[in-house]
Amino acid sequence: MVTTEIINIFAQIAKADGQIKKVEDLNVEAILECLAAGNAPDAISRYHDRKNSVDLANAAGPIKKLAEIDLARKLEIVRALWQIAICDGELHVEEERLIYQFIDTIKMTRRQSIVAQLSA
Repeated sequence: MVTTEIINIFAQIAKADGQIKKVEDLNVEAILECLAAGNAPDAISRYHDRKNSVDLANAAGPIKKLAEIDLARKLEIVRALWQIAICDGELHVEEERLIYQFIDTIKMTRRQSIVAQLSA
């Protein structure tokens, strides 16, 4: 299941450089198709509803409960975040900051995050 917190962090990464490009939207949609399985249309709709109003200043608060998910799912989410961040051909400093903030919040090690980054 794709939670609201996951959709929000995807929207935050897409918006982090100040604008959401079409390639970022398409990438998020493709990722949600994979992660949400049979519930993808709902997850994609929720992403589009949230993407323009997401709060970049309060990125860490709502995602703290994701610290309890299993490592495989964490790796999957972090891999997706890197894919969203770099899909437009550049890695913006705010995208990177948000990803590392997310990694710290969900209690992943840097080594685990590197594995996810290299497989993105």
